[in-house]
Amino acid sequence: MKNLKMILAGFMLLAFTFNAQSQCRNPQRLEQIKSQKVAFYTTKLNLSPAEAEKFWPVYNEMDTKLFDIQCSMRDIIRDNRTNGSKKTEKELSDMVNEILKLQGEEQSIRIDYNKKISSILTPAKAILYFDSEYAFKKELMKQARQRDAKGPRQD
Repeated sequence: MKNLKMILAGFMLLAFTFNAQSQCRNPQRLEQIKSQKVAFYTTKLNLSPAEAEKFWPVYNEMDTKLFDIQCSMRDIIRDNRTNGSKKTEKELSDMVNEILKLQGEEQSIRIDYNKKISSILTPAKAILYFDSEYAFKKELMKQARQRDAKGPRQD
């Protein structure tokens, strides 16, 4: 049962962390993605200057908090990949519980900040924000698949 919980948590995290795995380790890639995100959201949401002035500080604050939580979850997953076979059932169970706790914190942050975002944007733009968030992640996944199809980078 404990192993099943760990496997399920791992699969759930995979969906959230696949695209951002290199971000914690690669600040240049993180900045590149942030720039893409700003351009993507600004275009999709068609933000007025007044909306953008209010939206981006709130969004960036939320994004920083979420990023920190996602890095913490990735650290746990990475630790499991490296040392999981050496851990006791109790340690593995604690890891699962920590991941679930972090996911709860992530959800709370999203709820709190989405209230703030909804007070800045019109209802139509607020729902478009959610759609844009999904579309941006989908676009990043597409770019990752294209990079992978080209094979390893020659640095």
